[in-house]
Amino acid sequence: MDNERKITDMLQKLTEIDTKLDTALHELSDHETRLRKLEGVSGKRWDNVLTTLISVIIGIISGLIVGYLGL
Repeated sequence: MDNERKITDMLQKLTEIDTKLDTALHELSDHETRLRKLEGVSGKRWDNVLTTLISVIIGIISGLIVGYLGL
């Protein structure tokens, strides 16, 4: 009878461990999704900076050409 009780307790503990593992894996997946979104935001920000910088350079070159031609 003592062995049956030990087995029952062990099965109960295994069930608790399984539940905690499922919760941890779900939270890990959620963290991964949030991190990927954050990484995407900084990447988009960098793209915007480069686009603005290229636009400014093109504007300066165009202004210099127009000024040089006297238009």
